[in-house]
Amino acid sequence: MFGFMERCKELLIDFSANKEAKKLGLVGYAKNLPDGTVQIEAEGNENKLKLFLNWCKNGSELSQVSDIEYDINDNIKEFDKFETRW
Repeated sequence: MFGFMERCKELLIDFSANKEAKKLGLVGYAKNLPDGTVQIEAEGNENKLKLFLNWCKNGSELSQVSDIEYDINDNIKEFDKFETRW
């Protein structure tokens, strides 16, 4: 199992990220941060994570992704589901 954490600027992606992550069978969370970015931490199968990361680079139809930073690592937190955090 692999994980990644990313921060995206200027987008509204948390709910659509939640839906996409669940579709891929990933666990973790998406959270809107006070500075207007979205933080996503996801865990799961490496191939599914790569698909999710590619999706995040484009975002949903209503989002505008202007920048993305991510780190793929093996620091697993063992989430039990994917959720939207506040």
